Amino acid sequence: MACGISEQECAVLHALFALGRQPVARIARAAGTGRVYTYKILRRLAAKQLVRSEARNGVFFFVAEPLDRLVVLLQERQAVLARFEEIMQRSAVRFSRSAVAESEDSFPNNSGTNPIPNARVL
Repeated sequence: MACGISEQECAVLHALFALGRQPVARIARAAGTGRVYTYKILRRLAAKQLVRSEARNGVFFFVAEPLDRLVVLLQERQAVLARFEEIMQRSAVRFSRSAVAESEDSFPNNSGTNPIPNARVL
């Protein structure tokens, strides 16, 4: 699901591209998913604007949107991941700086002199 689409969604989308406009039973058969589960997958794909449904004589047919929409979805996901990576890198730098500052603060006598009186320095 790295690109925002699960394996089952990919299978259903692939079936739709291969078959064209079809009712759920045929899509489910081609995708290797159950009919009821395929309805759920199609709803998720419709929410992502990757498929649409059309009613004809009381039967719902589903059709895949053009691939341009999938490309846009992948580009959006890539942009989000790039922003996340940038935030994580800034946080890592900030965290490493604060960790160094904390470690320096935790040793009160960091001047190079022996903090324990009358102790022998090696």
